[in-house]
Amino acid sequence: MRLIAWLLIPILIASSHAQTTAPAGGSAISPEQWAQLPPQVKLGIRGAQAQMLMPVIDRVVLVPDGATYLDEISKWSPQGRWPVLIEDSQLAPMFVRRFKPAQVIRRESVGALPAARDERQKLIEAAVARGFGGTAGQSPRDAFAAVKFLPAGVVITSAGDPAWTAAVALASGHGQPLAWMDDQIGGMEAELSEGDARALSQRIEQLVKDTGYSYPAMGDDIDAVTLCRLLPPRVRMKLVGPARPELPADSDFDGPIALTDFVCRNGDLSRWAFAGWIWGTEARCTYVAMCSLFLPRERVWMFNGYPTDGAWQGYAMDQAANVLSASGFNTRTMQAPQADLGSWKRNVRGGLTADVVMVNTKGNNDFFDLTQGQARPGDVPVLNTPAAVYFIHSWSMQQPDNRETVGGRWLANGAYAAVGSLWEPYLYAFVPPSLLAQRLASFVPFLPAARWWNNEGPLWMPWRVITIGDPLMLVAPPAQVAKPRV
Repeated sequence: MRLIAWLLIPILIASSHAQTTAPAGGSAISPEQWAQLPPQVKLGIRGAQAQMLMPVIDRVVLVPDGATYLDEISKWSPQGRWPVLIEDSQLAPMFVRRFKPAQVIRRESVGALPAARDERQKLIEAAVARGFGGTAGQSPRDAFAAVKFLPAGVVITSAGDPAWTAAVALASGHGQPLAWMDDQIGGMEAELSEGDARALSQRIEQLVKDTGYSYPAMGDDIDAVTLCRLLPPRVRMKLVGPARPELPADSDFDGPIALTDFVCRNGDLSRWAFAGWIWGTEARCTYVAMCSLFLPRERVWMFNGYPTDGAWQGYAMDQAANVLSASGFNTRTMQAPQADLGSWKRNVRGGLTADVVMVNTKGNNDFFDLTQGQARPGDVPVLNTPAAVYFIHSWSMQQPDNRETVGGRWLANGAYAAVGSLWEPYLYAFVPPSLLAQRLASFVPFLPAARWWNNEGPLWMPWRVITIGDPLMLVAPPAQVAKPRV
């Protein structure tokens, strides 16, 4: 699918299925043009609505605990919102360095959250409703309906899981209903059986259905699901029939499937929504949400450790860099013969300052090969500022919570969104950088842009690429999503 034709359309939608307006210097999109846009582009536009239409206050508020965090989020309203982080020694300073606020405020603790889970849920839902102008007693759905706002996604969480902190911010920031899932499912070390995974997938679908919004096909109301809670990242299933990918007979079919690629699918395996996953401490989850909602994404660092011939050539970075540069991004590209281990170390010495990182390498979960030389997890750079990472590499996210693995080190170093593989995926499981860049420049959100879409390519069915972060987060042309501060 060629999305590059939409690059020149300035887009800022004013209401979900009504007329659209454009930034200064742009022109409006007609209903006819809107109808012709691919569902994934519409998803990105709709997900940006609330952020573009509600002012950003030029401050960062640092809080000591979850109760104070929720109290501060509850102050968001249609008149303005601002980043709120639970203060730590690593992630909050990274955010502040990139956001560069006019004001940083530290708050004293307001005490503790209610011990009862249902009481916490009420407070969290009330904060989301207030963010859209809701009054006392209104649900988020009522608050959305009062301003004729149609959500593009659903956030699923548990008030007993630390990731509720991301859930409340993303629900309020994007305008999404919350759904509660307190089921005991397992942790990072677990691997779901096919039966348990299907039960979980059905549970997620029922929660989305219960919101009352339409969801079964791409392009209807709900096209994104954010899973904010601890979950097993892997599913063990027997690949038969249409679920078996078109790979050579001697390929590895016995490895696990990524949970985020297994859920949100219909019986025919078509995707009805794109899933993103957020887990961790309260501090990390606030960081992930605030980076997704408030940080600009203007600088792209691209490192191609692949050969320049054969199938590898289809994953070159040149065209991607050209597309992104033409869309207003500041791009920096390294490739052969300047893509060896020495070049890597010279480029990341002193830390990496980039908003988006795209890397092609080969290897396992504990090493990555460049054009010459082999790097280890310790060679993953310190991030001076937060980054979203697209890492084309086998096994990188096999243990995303383990900093002694390649993917785990990117996350530990401050990546707030990431796409990688938890098993041997084969090269063409990944969307080539050139196509990814076209989609990003066309307003497709970062995680959906990194997915093969329904019936597209040989590995569009559930497979081994995992998507971590906010599925509505954009890496769009900077000038078109720049948010003035007040």
